[in-house]
Amino acid sequence: MVNNELEIPMQFDIHIQCADCDGLGTHDHTAHGVNANGPYVDVTEQNCYVCEGQGLVYVGRETYDNLSDLKSDYPESIVQNIETRKWA
Repeated sequence: MVNNELEIPMQFDIHIQCADCDGLGTHDHTAHGVNANGPYVDVTEQNCYVCEGQGLVYVGRETYDNLSDLKSDYPESIVQNIETRKWA
């Protein structure tokens, strides 16, 4: 049976997990030292400079006929349909 419906191209915003922070959006920075009270460790959390604390990196906007074609090109992506604003 032939599908007579035409597939309407859809636009998607494509995002991937930030490789620099593993999608967490932050980095732990550790400082070691010794002062009058003895040795110390100071741990601070800072936003990732690559993804600006979001955990995702924007790849771009592309047009596909369906979601499965997009996922075959970007298997690890998180995408948002521009028209419906739904995430997949």
